[in-house]
Amino acid sequence: MSIEYAFAIDDCVFFLTEIYEKKYGSLFDCFFLNRLREFNRNYGTKFVLNIFFRNDHKPDFNIGLFPDTYKDEWIENSDWLKLAFHAFSEFPAHPYKNVAPEALQQDIELIRTQIIRFAGEKTYSPPAVVHFISIPDNCFNVMKEAGAKFLMFLSPGNYEEESLKAECAQPLFHDDARGLSFIKCAIVINNTPLELVEGKLADALSWGTEKIHLLTHEQYSFDYYANYLPDHFDRIETALRFLKSKGMEPIFIQDKEYLEMINSNPIIRLSRPPVFLPHL
Repeated sequence: MSIEYAFAIDDCVFFLTEIYEKKYGSLFDCFFLNRLREFNRNYGTKFVLNIFFRNDHKPDFNIGLFPDTYKDEWIENSDWLKLAFHAFSEFPAHPYKNVAPEALQQDIELIRTQIIRFAGEKTYSPPAVVHFISIPDNCFNVMKEAGAKFLMFLSPGNYEEESLKAECAQPLFHDDARGLSFIKCAIVINNTPLELVEGKLADALSWGTEKIHLLTHEQYSFDYYANYLPDHFDRIETALRFLKSKGMEPIFIQDKEYLEMINSNPIIRLSRPPVFLPHL
């Protein structure tokens, strides 16, 4: 089995706002989606765009306004492009750190319903990355009920419960108590200077796991954003070119075929204490 990589883009709502405002004839008239399509064509990359319900930079827009006129185009491209829940909106920070399970469930369902309405069920992906990562221990079941099998984390400090923190010393593990697998983020591309991207990914490959997870944030691609990165797409392409040169295969982290395998194969379904998932 080839080493695999998943790629998520967080904080997505600017591109949806632009398509809504410009009333484009195609989704790919939007420069952001057009560049992602180029990356898919050149490197085979599959993207999950983790979206907000409301655009806090233009609060008159929310995804309930996004038209369903592009639904067929979303579905046609759903083999490489999916949408998932991220949070209700960008602010405040850590919106789900101390939230009741019912509140998280409500926001997931709100966004899921809208994605299916305007982009079709094939475009929807169960969530893997909650805004600012942190959720209370009693919310993991909400994520599982929403269809998540994998959750991405940045560091052990993302979680409060001590046993989970200890498990997060590993880059990839299954937690039987919560019924979820956890994968460490290999790189946050918008935080990594262009010249350091390949080295950061090389370090991640040395972890010895059979898959890695890449992350970046949508807003750094837009020139009106205060912290715009003119080389953001160059950083992304450098990462993808490097991974392709290493023979890595793109996947969706919640891929159904892999999930069926991890749930049935005792070799990789771990019991406590967890250990590194082996190559297959």
